[in-house]
Amino acid sequence: MDAVVRAAYGMKPDEDILAFLLKLNLELADKEAKGESITPPGLPSNYPDPQKLVTVDCIRPEGEDDSTTESTAAAAHHYFLAKEAGPPYRGKK
Repeated sequence: MDAVVRAAYGMKPDEDILAFLLKLNLELADKEAKGESITPPGLPSNYPDPQKLVTVDCIRPEGEDDSTTESTAAAAHHYFLAKEAGPPYRGKK
């Protein structure tokens, strides 16, 4: 699996994983700061029917009773796409 992940990111077999990911993270933060488009975690925004991939069969915190597909999709959307506060690692300029 490591080899597959390395290939997907274009990493060399002997490249330091943490150094590579830090460099990638800084590059993406710079692009985002310049207003350039980046692909966030999760499904791309142009995925044709994301509802087909949303399920309710997951482990939920104790006491949580709302297990509808809509609320699950909304929670995932908020988690992956919310940009109100911006990345926590970037200070104000």
